[in-house]
Amino acid sequence: MSIVISDEVNGFDEVQHIFESGQNVAAFAVLREQLIKNIGLDRVKGFLLRYGYELGVHSGKKALQLELSSIEELIRQGPQFHSSYGHVQGILYRIEIELNNENQPFAARGNGVWKGSFEGLEHLSRLGISRTPVCYTLTGYISGYMSTLCQNTIVARETSCIAMGNDMCTWEFKPLEEWGEEIHGEYSYYFESPIIQEFEYTYEQLLEQRNYMYKVANLHKKLTDAITNGCNLKIVAEIANDVTGIPIIISDINFQTFAYCGLSELQLAGYTEDARPFLTQTINEDFLIAKKRLLHCNSHYRLIAPIMVKKKVYGYCTFIYSEKMSDLENDYMFLERIANASALYLLNEKTSFDASERMRGHFLEQLLDNRFSSRTEILKRGRFMNIDLSQKFVVAILEAYSHHTPLKDDLLIQEQLPEAVNKFFRGQGQEFLSVQRQGKVVLLLPFTNPDNHSVLQMAESLVDCLQKKFPGCRFRIGMSRAGEEMQNINDYYKEALIACRMTSKKAVTTYNELGIVGILINSHNKQAIRAYAEELLGCLYKNKDAKMNELLKTLYFFLANGGKLEHTMKDMSLSMSGLLYRIKKIETMIGKDLRDPMDSHQVFLALQALVSIGDLEIY
Repeated sequence: MSIVISDEVNGFDEVQHIFESGQNVAAFAVLREQLIKNIGLDRVKGFLLRYGYELGVHSGKKALQLELSSIEELIRQGPQFHSSYGHVQGILYRIEIELNNENQPFAARGNGVWKGSFEGLEHLSRLGISRTPVCYTLTGYISGYMSTLCQNTIVARETSCIAMGNDMCTWEFKPLEEWGEEIHGEYSYYFESPIIQEFEYTYEQLLEQRNYMYKVANLHKKLTDAITNGCNLKIVAEIANDVTGIPIIISDINFQTFAYCGLSELQLAGYTEDARPFLTQTINEDFLIAKKRLLHCNSHYRLIAPIMVKKKVYGYCTFIYSEKMSDLENDYMFLERIANASALYLLNEKTSFDASERMRGHFLEQLLDNRFSSRTEILKRGRFMNIDLSQKFVVAILEAYSHHTPLKDDLLIQEQLPEAVNKFFRGQGQEFLSVQRQGKVVLLLPFTNPDNHSVLQMAESLVDCLQKKFPGCRFRIGMSRAGEEMQNINDYYKEALIACRMTSKKAVTTYNELGIVGILINSHNKQAIRAYAEELLGCLYKNKDAKMNELLKTLYFFLANGGKLEHTMKDMSLSMSGLLYRIKKIETMIGKDLRDPMDSHQVFLALQALVSIGDLEIY
């Protein structure tokens, strides 16, 4: 026999509802919030379900003691008790009760709606949208109350919740055996360990976390002590591997290995090759700001932390796993400390290097300004800088440009270019001094035997290296003759400057290549050169505006290309008709026939002279 009961119960309308214990709903909400934040939603769910279940059992026993006249009244008493506790403002329900031969309930099925669930509302306001239903106390209460009345296990489940963004909180219940597999995970919460065991478990977790933090602090101290005592990254990797037992690789920004430990050389090569396509495609800003920087390669996993120096990534620390690990949070704490220690080491190296380079650059500035009275003083200062200036030397000037425009104020010139140049020469084992002047990098290169071929080859290799590193820019180098007297370095600097200005087709131009032109130009008679140019070129040179400068550049490239129109079109990015128009206009303005070898030679010589003294910039 079964009966069906449908009803609606409305509780208090005030904002504050009072529990049986006399505690305030808001206070319980604060407790609930703090429990979730401190021991986790999953464990709090079990605690609140069991709390609600016990409350429902208590209400069920209380209802049975009332000796109500009918089953209907007994069922209705549960929602009334529940509403009066302040858990909900009202309940709408439909329940089917099965009775035994003695007219006592032994099974029940039902569903309904909670109006104004305090758990749903408080969770939404304090913790935000949830992915799952959160009315644990209410769900536990129904299970406890109905199980007590039926003397059988009845299990309730919330099916929608306002904390999930639903319009209302709905629920259903039925005997445990009718649920099947779908309820087993939920029902297990009712039989978890008592609260004291929950606290013991939490204590164990805190104890384990404390032990981890002790290991992290111990690692941090060992690494800091090692760095302050002047160790290198190899020692950092060995200490990290000794404390964690995890293979580690410390690399630069291009994943070239600085140091490693816990791997054989063969394993390192294999893992490096396996990770290469993943590293180039995956490592970006989004990856670096992710909570867990775990990279899955073909045959291994990598947990990666960036090495940050002055808010810039200088390299990476990487843990290597042969299989995926679950406890990555703690491992990442270790990895962050290792990355910080590596950053401290690189910062010390960078600071030391920058100070040394500034001192060496200042020394070169003094040499160029002729501030030393004797060769002996120069050699003495050079030895202090660990550079032998008793050898022959070459002065070279490096300039970067883009679309025929020098990059004088670009960030590339100010920071990255000098660093790349220094790295190149250190890699070549070449002694050098460098300094920035007027947007250019000035280099002093001592050589035991500075023959043209070897010096030129190194300069060309430098340009090739820079082109690869900075593909959006172009580079040119002007080089002086081989010098012997360091007191005359300023003269060689001027030669390199002239060669740099005269560079057109080639990336590297030596002063010797200029021949008689270089000698004539280096006579220091700028006024004579300008007077000659004014007489030969007329208003094309006198009127120093943008249009006249473009015509001068067109004339220069036309003559430098031997009168070849196609080559000049390419250099100037002009159409054929535009180029022919300019050539005709130039010939009219200067009164010269550019097809006449004598006229073209004189004009080109004058233009080269203007370039050398800086009056005409062709790039």
